[in-house]
Amino acid sequence: MKAAVTIPLILSLLACGASSASPPKAAATPVVDRCLVGTWTTTPLSGTSDQDGELITFSGGQGETFTIAANGAVTIKTDNAAPIVMTAPTRTFTLTATGTGVGKVTTTGSLMKYTPGPGDTLTASFTASDGSSQNQPGNDLAFVAFYTCVAGQSFTYKVEADNRMVYAATVRLTATRSSG
Repeated sequence: MKAAVTIPLILSLLACGASSASPPKAAATPVVDRCLVGTWTTTPLSGTSDQDGELITFSGGQGETFTIAANGAVTIKTDNAAPIVMTAPTRTFTLTATGTGVGKVTTTGSLMKYTPGPGDTLTASFTASDGSSQNQPGNDLAFVAFYTCVAGQSFTYKVEADNRMVYAATVRLTATRSSG
């Protein structure tokens, strides 16, 4: 975002008899990579991960929509999101998201930080095929992820921490509408 000097400000300085204006301030660093600005839709997860010695295969998860504004405000809609399925040799886990995520995204280098904000109603329920308790549903959680972006086409992110099974997957989103 570039700082703008307005005509009224210049005129008021001249009217006061200012002989020299202060040097312009440096443009503020954007809070979010411009490449991420736009509307993006998740694609089906694919791939595998080793979790506690078990090979987990990921599928599903397509249809969640992220809208990211230039100021970092983000809205995540789950209306058309398919459940994420994590298949292990001994059981299958299903993560289903409902509600709307509302929060803020900031980026630094290749890191993206998501923080839920006021009005966030996104929750996830986590079930296992063997009926075991998974301590869910849970509220939307903040995370830090590594990301890549191809302007107007796609971006991917992988959560830095892997304290939750689903964080082992890389999420890929394709542009629905892009401003970046």
